[in-house]
Amino acid sequence: MKAHFFKAVTAVTALTAVMATNDIAKAASFTCSTIDGAGNDATRICSTSLAPSLTDIIDESLFLPQFNSSELGTLNSVTLEFTGLLAGGAGFESKDAKSTTITVELGGLLTLQDLNGQSLFALNPKKSYNYSVTNYDGIINFAGTSGKTIDGVTAQQTGQKIYTGSELATFIGAANIEYLFSAEAKSKVTGTGNIISYVDTFAGADLKVSYQYTRKVPEPSVIFGLGAAVILAILVERKKFSKKASNELEVKLQTKIDTEL
Repeated sequence: MKAHFFKAVTAVTALTAVMATNDIAKAASFTCSTIDGAGNDATRICSTSLAPSLTDIIDESLFLPQFNSSELGTLNSVTLEFTGLLAGGAGFESKDAKSTTITVELGGLLTLQDLNGQSLFALNPKKSYNYSVTNYDGIINFAGTSGKTIDGVTAQQTGQKIYTGSELATFIGAANIEYLFSAEAKSKVTGTGNIISYVDTFAGADLKVSYQYTRKVPEPSVIFGLGAAVILAILVERKKFSKKASNELEVKLQTKIDTEL
């Protein structure tokens, strides 16, 4: 059985970086966009994702960029949002002599921690599906009246943390921040005591950081320098235009004199 899970992400800027950790090259892929706010305020949003794969998953790396204050301005607050995703399927066959109800529960423990081992999120997305079946129809095929095959069941859960003040130091810099994602399958099929079943659980994650900041304002000397450069460029162009016009007039007068002679 195969389970497919797709998630589309739209962004303004796509960035890719490569980091080396313990002499092992790890690819850091994320997308970023900036939203203008009131006055000089703005929010820079960066996100990354891990497509669902068969659990269990242990310490899978996810990367997000730090906030470059030297280029962007003053960081005011950070919001970190983690979404744990589950997808999968199951099959069962009841061998009971009477009708019964079978429950398929998709679940898992999805965690995120930093490189220091500090736990940031521990999510337990869960979703249950109930199915009514008849007494055993005599064939173990996960179908018919006493069995069923289920594909494309999903579940997800989101957690959020907000950082301010001294907590912002970790997020400021020009490098990437590495997080470790782990997933433990908790899915199960329950109902009758006479049941044959299987279940597949795939787990993935979305991780997003929102940097709320005040834009860096250019120094007055820089603004003056830019203004002076613009004025100088205008004067140079005007001088070129005047010289060109003067040359054209001189040529016309000379042509007229030559004609009259």
